[in-house]
Amino acid sequence: DVFLTASRWEPLRQLLTPSTLDDPEGNLEVLSKGYEAIRSKGSLSELTETVLLLESSLKGLSHERSAPWLAKAREVLLLRQALYIAKAQAQCLNAQTVPPTF
Repeated sequence: DVFLTASRWEPLRQLLTPSTLDDPEGNLEVLSKGYEAIRSKGSLSELTETVLLLESSLKGLSHERSAPWLAKAREVLLLRQALYIAKAQAQCLNAQTVPPTF
Protein backbone atom coordinates (compact mmCIF):
# COMPACT_ATOMS: atom_id res chain seq x y z
CA ASP A 1 0.00 0.00 0.00
CA VAL A 2 2.28 2.75 -1.32
CA PHE A 3 -0.32 5.45 -1.84
CA LEU A 4 -1.28 7.79 0.96
CA THR A 5 -4.94 7.78 1.76
CA ALA A 6 -6.60 10.90 3.11
CA SER A 7 -6.41 9.60 6.68
CA ARG A 8 -2.68 8.92 6.35
CA TRP A 9 -2.02 12.30 4.76
CA GLU A 10 -3.60 14.37 7.57
CA PRO A 11 -0.71 14.03 10.08
CA LEU A 12 1.76 15.00 7.34
CA ARG A 13 -0.36 17.97 6.30
CA GLN A 14 -0.39 19.23 9.89
CA LEU A 15 3.40 19.02 10.03
CA LEU A 16 3.77 20.94 6.78
CA THR A 17 1.96 24.10 7.82
CA PRO A 18 3.33 27.45 6.63
CA SER A 19 4.74 28.11 10.09
CA THR A 20 7.07 25.10 9.81
CA LEU A 21 8.05 25.55 6.15
CA ASP A 22 10.54 27.91 4.65
CA ASP A 23 9.09 30.83 2.77
CA PRO A 24 11.61 31.03 -0.09
CA GLU A 25 10.12 34.09 -1.78
CA GLY A 26 9.70 35.96 1.50
CA ASN A 27 13.19 34.97 2.66
CA LEU A 28 14.73 36.14 -0.61
CA GLU A 29 12.91 39.46 -0.36
CA VAL A 30 14.12 40.00 3.22
CA LEU A 31 17.68 38.95 2.37
CA SER A 32 17.66 41.31 -0.62
CA LYS A 33 16.62 44.23 1.61
CA GLY A 34 19.29 43.27 4.13
CA TYR A 35 21.95 43.04 1.45
CA GLU A 36 21.09 46.46 0.06
CA ALA A 37 21.21 48.03 3.53
CA ILE A 38 24.60 46.49 4.30
CA ARG A 39 26.02 47.26 0.84
CA SER A 40 25.05 50.91 1.12
CA LYS A 41 27.09 51.15 4.35
CA GLY A 42 24.21 52.83 6.11
CA SER A 43 24.22 54.43 9.50
CA LEU A 44 24.36 52.47 12.73
CA SER A 45 20.61 52.78 13.14
CA GLU A 46 20.02 51.46 9.59
CA LEU A 47 22.24 48.45 10.26
CA THR A 48 20.43 47.84 13.55
CA GLU A 49 17.09 47.95 11.73
CA THR A 50 18.44 45.49 9.16
CA VAL A 51 19.48 43.01 11.85
CA LEU A 52 16.07 43.35 13.51
CA LEU A 53 14.35 42.84 10.15
CA LEU A 54 16.34 39.69 9.42
CA GLU A 55 15.79 38.30 12.91
CA SER A 56 12.05 38.84 12.78
CA SER A 57 11.31 38.03 9.14
CA LEU A 58 13.37 35.02 8.06
CA LYS A 59 11.51 31.72 8.23
CA GLY A 60 12.42 28.07 8.65
CA LEU A 61 15.90 26.86 7.82
CA SER A 62 17.00 30.34 6.70
CA HIS A 63 16.14 31.65 10.17
CA GLU A 64 18.00 28.80 11.88
CA ARG A 65 21.12 29.13 9.76
CA SER A 66 21.28 32.90 10.05
CA ALA A 67 20.82 32.93 13.85
CA PRO A 68 24.56 32.61 14.76
CA TRP A 69 25.56 35.32 12.27
CA LEU A 70 22.78 37.62 13.45
CA ALA A 71 23.82 37.10 17.08
CA LYS A 72 27.39 38.16 16.19
CA ALA A 73 26.10 41.12 14.19
CA ARG A 74 24.03 42.21 17.21
CA GLU A 75 27.14 41.96 19.43
CA VAL A 76 29.14 44.11 16.98
CA LEU A 77 26.36 46.72 16.89
CA LEU A 78 26.22 46.83 20.69
CA LEU A 79 29.99 47.24 20.83
CA ARG A 80 29.86 50.10 18.31
CA GLN A 81 27.15 51.80 20.33
CA ALA A 82 29.24 51.46 23.49
CA LEU A 83 32.25 52.97 21.70
CA TYR A 84 30.19 55.92 20.45
CA ILE A 85 28.93 56.54 23.98
CA ALA A 86 32.43 56.34 25.45
CA LYS A 87 33.74 58.74 22.79
CA ALA A 88 30.92 61.20 23.44
CA GLN A 89 31.53 61.06 27.20
CA ALA A 90 35.26 61.63 26.70
CA GLN A 91 34.55 64.64 24.49
CA CYS A 92 32.20 66.08 27.10
CA LEU A 93 34.78 65.61 29.86
CA ASN A 94 37.48 67.14 27.67
CA ALA A 95 35.30 70.14 26.87
CA GLN A 96 34.66 70.74 30.57
CA THR A 97 38.32 70.57 31.65
CA VAL A 98 40.00 72.54 28.87
CA PRO A 99 39.68 76.30 29.31
CA PRO A 100 38.63 78.15 26.20
CA THR A 101 41.38 79.90 24.28
CA PHE A 102 40.68 83.31 22.83
